[in-house]
Amino acid sequence: MAHSQSIGAGMYTILSMANPALLPSIEEIELSGTRQDDLDAMFATEVANVGGAAADGNFVRLRNIREFPGLGTPPNLINVPVFGQPTSVQVQGQADPISFELGVNFVGSELDEATIIGGAVGDGKLKLFRVVILQAKPSGVGATQYASTSAGVGTVGNSIYYFFGKLEATTVQPNLTDADQSTYTVSIQSQFFGLYTVD
Repeated sequence: MAHSQSIGAGMYTILSMANPALLPSIEEIELSGTRQDDLDAMFATEVANVGGAAADGNFVRLRNIREFPGLGTPPNLINVPVFGQPTSVQVQGQADPISFELGVNFVGSELDEATIIGGAVGDGKLKLFRVVILQAKPSGVGATQYASTSAGVGTVGNSIYYFFGKLEATTVQPNLTDADQSTYTVSIQSQFFGLYTVD
């Protein structure tokens, strides 16, 4: 399936995290001639329950997301003053990674230390993350509905970013008038791979 072909809200956009035991190294991905295939393979079967064992599947979907940060490579331009000119010039520099903080509705059972997501918070281990921008719900069912396969997200227009990072922290903000909220903080440890689609 191609990228989304029309203007619309990405209301079905998802963030998933691969099982760390299955991960290739960043160098293996960057040097691979089939980078997208390698990345797609890490997201073939979803863990049925975020509290389940990692052996149940090779990725877990972070649920109840309220808002996403911006994605992609930030601009790498630096303003440099030039003597005798009324304006600065811009030169290329090294881009800083984006700050990736994700707002979610708080569900305590999904953040429990015994769950895959809760156990990954602050463990210092590198994870592979996938963001799939979707304007429609994939038509598949079960553990492959949100998989990076033609029977999963490939059933609708999709745009995918992959990146390596660490799930550094979660904070909880109790709310007396609205849903309690939580924030995931992810440190970006690689370049963004994509945008890709799954055919």
